[in-house]
Amino acid sequence: MTNSVLNSHKGPHLNACINWTLDSSGLYCEGDFDGASRLVSELKQNNMGIDSLVYPIAFLYRQYLELKLKYMSRDSRLLLGEKGSFPTHHKISDLWGTVNDNILKVIKNVDPNLANHIPKSELKMVQGLINDFSEYDPDSMAFRYPTGKGGDKHLDGLKYVNLELLETKMLELKELLDKFDMAIDFLRDLQRDYQ
Repeated sequence: MTNSVLNSHKGPHLNACINWTLDSSGLYCEGDFDGASRLVSELKQNNMGIDSLVYPIAFLYRQYLELKLKYMSRDSRLLLGEKGSFPTHHKISDLWGTVNDNILKVIKNVDPNLANHIPKSELKMVQGLINDFSEYDPDSMAFRYPTGKGGDKHLDGLKYVNLELLETKMLELKELLDKFDMAIDFLRDLQRDYQ
């Protein structure tokens, strides 16, 4: 039986390719980020619907952040030769704590020169941005549901989200995380070459 919702259809320019790569983790991350950014771009042209689109935009940016940190946690552990399963929780502060600790271990135990490429000031900047996001959405529920399982109201006390500011801060965060991630990937490639 053919699935009537998730399937190819006439008009092949809108048929998205699925499962074409061995590791689609980057596609999920980039898709979340790009989806949010495209919505913000559309709202800059016409802000009709801004009060309802803020929720999927913030959720997509947050989902990008969570996935990026999970993959960075996995990759940095592999570089360090540590065991550890792929994180299954949604707490971005904890995920960043693991990634930050692993980056510091990589600097200390694998490549001290990495400290020139990843200064502590940048690690602190990421920490601050993640803390700001976590203040209202620590576990990926606040922009998906108006209330928690216990009936408590999400986003209580928050009146406005400026989407241009959110986009700017997320671009800053993405640039730093991509930089850190590329350094880890580079060192993993070197490690594989010398094994």
